[in-house]
Amino acid sequence: MITSPTLQIDTKQCSENINKMVEKCRANNAIFRPHFKTHQSARIASLFKTVGVDKITVSSVRMAQYFAKRGWSNITIAFPFNVLEKDKLMLFPKNTQLNLLVNNTQQVTAIKQTVNFKVNILIEIDVDYARSGVHFTKTDEINELLNEISSSSNLNFQGFLSHFGNSYSARGVDEIRSIYEKGRSAMLRLKSEFILEYPDLIVSIGDTPCCSVIERFDGIDEIRPGNFVYYDLMQWQIGSCGLDEIACKVQCIIVSKYPERNEVIIYGGAVHFSKEQLMTESYGKIYGLLLPKSNQQSKNEKFQGHLTKLSQEHGTLKVDKEFIDSCEIGDLVSILPIHSCLTANLLLDETDFT
Repeated sequence: MITSPTLQIDTKQCSENINKMVEKCRANNAIFRPHFKTHQSARIASLFKTVGVDKITVSSVRMAQYFAKRGWSNITIAFPFNVLEKDKLMLFPKNTQLNLLVNNTQQVTAIKQTVNFKVNILIEIDVDYARSGVHFTKTDEINELLNEISSSSNLNFQGFLSHFGNSYSARGVDEIRSIYEKGRSAMLRLKSEFILEYPDLIVSIGDTPCCSVIERFDGIDEIRPGNFVYYDLMQWQIGSCGLDEIACKVQCIIVSKYPERNEVIIYGGAVHFSKEQLMTESYGKIYGLLLPKSNQQSKNEKFQGHLTKLSQEHGTLKVDKEFIDSCEIGDLVSILPIHSCLTANLLLDETDFT
């Protein structure tokens, strides 16, 4: 019985989302290394194993340890290496192939001074997202990193990794395609510059909008989407998915009704949804959308309400008259979240798989 905010996962839809991405990778002869930061779940991870996925991406050493203990042995930590966690590298099972991300020589030095086993090193490349990474035009910095990597027999340069994170600000598939082509061009420029010296290097990219919309990954060796397994309202608004592909919703309890203002208060706030928001034409700023009582959604179905405000534990739902007349205190409502990665992280211990 659900008595507190609970993330409900449709595992059938997850499997469909996974299978679609697997087939796309096979058609492109690309390595599929899904990012597990979205679900962080052994249960969902098993869905990937059933279709032959054996390489994964995570966003922290802690997450890498969680999945290594559950049998995953080829793991990329796609976050700039944290030098204060260098000693934790020695705690992994001996059969683990770790692939670490660097963007400065201090990180490389910390790794090579710590490990006594082989690790792969990926250089993080910034293709104008301006978050972290070496800008793709700064080949002098890249060569400096390569020299530092080659100075240790335990470090193997694996290739260049980038995240086209600006795709999350796109509005529509044309803009996603433009962002992808610009990023792809930058990465292939690097690949052509270094491939003679490093013939086995790979180019790895990862973001759900591009990996969902683009059909051909010419020249790209590996993709690392993560959010696609659940999708969410952000991805729907961007154009990455349809509403029927969203595999998650948050079940919340109505605790108060205010018919005079067409609002209900739910047990479900910022500590459950995060404060990610969307600007919409129909509702203005929202923090989630209320599914009809059937809990089914389609492109043509009208939502019965939207989250207009979040406090720590409270959520304010603006609803239509039909809903407020029919709902009761204690009823469960189903909310589509804005950003499933953050919501899933907040509700890791309150997740129900159907």
